[in-house]
Amino acid sequence: MKKPLIILDGFLILLIAVLGLALFHNVQEQSKEHSLSNSTASTQNSTENKTENKTESNNTGIKINTKEIKKENFLTLSGLWKNNSIAKKTKTLVISGPSATFEGQQYDLTLEGVSSENELPYLKLIGDGINSGKFLGIYPQGSAIPVRLADGKIDYAGQYDPTNKKKDRIILFNDYMSAQDIIEQVLYRELEEIF
Repeated sequence: MKKPLIILDGFLILLIAVLGLALFHNVQEQSKEHSLSNSTASTQNSTENKTENKTESNNTGIKINTKEIKKENFLTLSGLWKNNSIAKKTKTLVISGPSATFEGQQYDLTLEGVSSENELPYLKLIGDGINSGKFLGIYPQGSAIPVRLADGKIDYAGQYDPTNKKKDRIILFNDYMSAQDIIEQVLYRELEEIF
């Protein structure tokens, strides 16, 4: 039973990588075409077009929907999530609906609760029906990840959050972490799953 799952996981990861490369190539081609058309326009029009295009690109793609996650609908989390921290090897997590694959292990996602400090949901990873002890914090764009300070206090306001708050983030945790630990554990969406 495990061998077909391993083969399926490998196939899914390969498929995601191929789709990611195709998407990356397509975006590069569009970018080249767009820059050529902009170079023939006047400087003022070129500046206006770039501003409009930045606004459009920030409004596209899947965004985390915490209301749906609280209803145990995890579709807005689907995709490839990645951490490229220099300190350690690259970490990837693939989420497809109610399941996730991390370090070659497949887990079921279940809603564990909602944080009283920020009303954000967090999930539990269950592997082979057994509690893994791993939790997945959900942080949509603009939200702050709590940081354990050197004196043991927790910063919920985001003053010490080292992550890019302009992006959706998820993080594997089992307790509050220092800023350095967060940098090594936070995952950003690298590739969306198409529903």
